[in-house]
Amino acid sequence: MDLILIIIVIAVMLAGFVLLFWRVGRNVADITPLMGKIDNLNVSQERTDRSLRDEISRLRSELQAQAQQERAQIAQSIETVRMVVDENLKIFRKTIPDNSTGCVKRLTKNCTILWRPGWVRRFKLVSERLEQVQKGLGEMQNLATGVGDLKKVR
Repeated sequence: MDLILIIIVIAVMLAGFVLLFWRVGRNVADITPLMGKIDNLNVSQERTDRSLRDEISRLRSELQAQAQQERAQIAQSIETVRMVVDENLKIFRKTIPDNSTGCVKRLTKNCTILWRPGWVRRFKLVSERLEQVQKGLGEMQNLATGVGDLKKVR
């Protein structure tokens, strides 16, 4: 009895598959129009790709030209700064002799003999300020050297 049920189930399943394949075979649609649409999409995509590549190339060229122009402007600005720094260094060198700090120290030492203690404090202040100016002068010389190096890099 079990064997008969199994045979009947298998026969019904086979009949179902045959019916299913028969229906699918009848309803197969023509895919030619769909393939035409896919071809049109491919052509459109290729056109868009070419257009994007051309636009990117154009933008790259514009950016390179703009960057070159900005580099030239920066180089010109650096040269102007270098000239101003050089001129200021010349003025500082003429205004402040190299041995001015030593002179102020000797003057401060000699002023301790004077009976006005406020003078010693003032001379110390002047001495400290002159030392700061000399440090600033050294820093400006370093800056001028750095600007000269930047000009050479250009």
